[in-house]
Amino acid sequence: MSGFHCKIRLFNTLIAALIVILFSGCKKGLVTIYEPTTDNKMFVYPNKGNTFYLVDYKTNEFIREIKLNVPVGIYLLGMYLSTNRDHLIFSADDTANNHQEVFITYDINNDKTDNIYYTGLFNGAVPRVIAGQNQAYPGWIYVNYRDLGLYLIDVFENKIVKQISSEHDFTFEKWLYHSPDGRWDIIVKAFNVLGYTEIELYTASTDYADLQFILNKDNKDSVDAYYVGGLAFSSDNRLFVSYQPSGGKPNTAGYIGVYDLNTLKFNPKLLTFPWSLNGYNIAYNSSHNELYDVGNRGIFYIIDDDKHTIKRTIDLSVQGQESPIVLSPDKNTVYVAFSDNDKLFVIDLPNWQVIKTISLNHPYKIIIP
Repeated sequence: MSGFHCKIRLFNTLIAALIVILFSGCKKGLVTIYEPTTDNKMFVYPNKGNTFYLVDYKTNEFIREIKLNVPVGIYLLGMYLSTNRDHLIFSADDTANNHQEVFITYDINNDKTDNIYYTGLFNGAVPRVIAGQNQAYPGWIYVNYRDLGLYLIDVFENKIVKQISSEHDFTFEKWLYHSPDGRWDIIVKAFNVLGYTEIELYTASTDYADLQFILNKDNKDSVDAYYVGGLAFSSDNRLFVSYQPSGGKPNTAGYIGVYDLNTLKFNPKLLTFPWSLNGYNIAYNSSHNELYDVGNRGIFYIIDDDKHTIKRTIDLSVQGQESPIVLSPDKNTVYVAFSDNDKLFVIDLPNWQVIKTISLNHPYKIIIP
């Protein structure tokens, strides 16, 4: 019996010690509080504030709101994905320190803010950012600042790798793209005061130094583009361009053109849209051989890439600021948000219909890692 009582006392002692450890951990913030998550992560950000959302892209269920741990005075401006797809990168403005540019990284796997980088750069407008796509340097991003120029920055090592160009003072910032085949790096420059837009194509991985050609240089090509709403690449190296003609005059048509990067030939009016429909953001689906287009009038277009005709339109019954279009990994679903209406639409492509509308606070940027 004495041995039995000894075992009981030992068990009780272990339980008491565990309780002490747990309570002391709570006081010091060492105990991890369980947060609901999913393996099918889709992140949605309103492009302002320090909270964003986790949604399951398979079940289309809202999982939870995530709050970034950032100092007071930091104003977030945008969300991007790192080259190795395991971090979200948030650009930010330190409003308390003369608008210093800041980057915050969020570790997707460990579900936490893991770095805040104060760049020492000071800028008065929203930057345009893309990941560097160099697997050897997963923290590299290209950033264009309207007031400063184009920079290569390492947000994991907290350093400016180099300034690529000091060219700046555009009314609209440069937009940066990588082609899916890794051959081209593309910058879209909008000269709003002059009434036209240029599309510059560079040899990939040259840090935007090896300029090959400019589409619509000095507004002299047939694209005649005033406003470029979006670019989309096909799997066979064609570049689709959604644009409005120069001058931006009301009640004129909008177009989708296609530029063949193999033959360097441009078809400026592959599709024509009435001005009232305002098709802007586009995406290409290689599995369905379709192009998708949506604008601030809330009409979602499904376009046949073979026939260059509109297969179907879906009226989302909203108007306002539309997000870029995002495809699910299996390419059978698309997501598009309207921030002014607090809605994220889930569209089933095989059946051409909205299967769910998710209510979120000002959703805009959508990322599936």
